[in-house]
Amino acid sequence: MPSRASRLWSQYVGDPKDMIVRLGAELRQVGAVDPGGLYRAGVVALVAAWERSVEELAKQIVESRPRQGAWKTRKQRVLSMVRTFSTPSAENVERLLHAALDADPWHGVAAGGLTEVQTRLEVNKHLVVRHTIAHGTARPIHDLQRLMGGVTFFDELVAQVDARARSVLTIELGHAPW
Repeated sequence: MPSRASRLWSQYVGDPKDMIVRLGAELRQVGAVDPGGLYRAGVVALVAAWERSVEELAKQIVESRPRQGAWKTRKQRVLSMVRTFSTPSAENVERLLHAALDADPWHGVAAGGLTEVQTRLEVNKHLVVRHTIAHGTARPIHDLQRLMGGVTFFDELVAQVDARARSVLTIELGHAPW
């Protein structure tokens, strides 16, 4: 069973083609005619959904832990980290989820036919594009196929990070946490 974070990802993003259609309809409602607008909106939405799923997973991990002793203190620390979490780079995701999980959250995570290292690099590539869009430093070439590929990549990534967390917690708790 997927975590709450994984279910939220599905709600936010859904099928890659559906996401593009929804974004296109919303842009038309506000009169956007820039053909690159759909791509830029999609990239920003994709990274925001990834960030939200990581935050929710961190919260769900600490909620599944014992509520006393060292875990109570760790839970408070992780929830504080979630409140200030931004820029879901591979390194920032590792810091947050490692604090919650007490294990390497990237171990065995390889999405999109990439290796573990390439997967982390791909996450960061998407963030670079998102930052150029959000901060107006450049206007990336819009490519809806690349956007759909990004959605598919993150869809697989969310499922794998979720499975990694569940695996670690199942061993620790002696039962599936979700």
